[in-house]
Amino acid sequence: MKPRPGNTARNVTTVCPACGRPLSLWDVVKAPTPGSLRCGGCRTALAFDANLPAIALAAVVALSLLAWLAEPLYAGFAGFGIWPAATVAAIAALGVWLLFETALAAYLLRRRTVRARDD
Repeated sequence: MKPRPGNTARNVTTVCPACGRPLSLWDVVKAPTPGSLRCGGCRTALAFDANLPAIALAAVVALSLLAWLAEPLYAGFAGFGIWPAATVAAIAALGVWLLFETALAAYLLRRRTVRARDD
């Protein structure tokens, strides 16, 4: 299939509307916020046509789930001392957050339209 800006099908590659370079999952994940996404080739500021309140709600749900899961995990390791318990909880938190970030980036690349952002 021919790459085009934005996706309506699963097998279509999302490309930069300015230079035509395909956007990778890493291009989206490494952006600190959805508003700071840039093309890896031409450095054009990009934005996804996405429902940002829904994405913010998903982040709040993910953080709530993380807090709910971290409490019994932390309690289970508390007998070994504060530092091992905190280390295990931090590693678990990082794993859940990376999973959320990767899933969100995959969703944006596969299901949302990308456009050059007017700064």
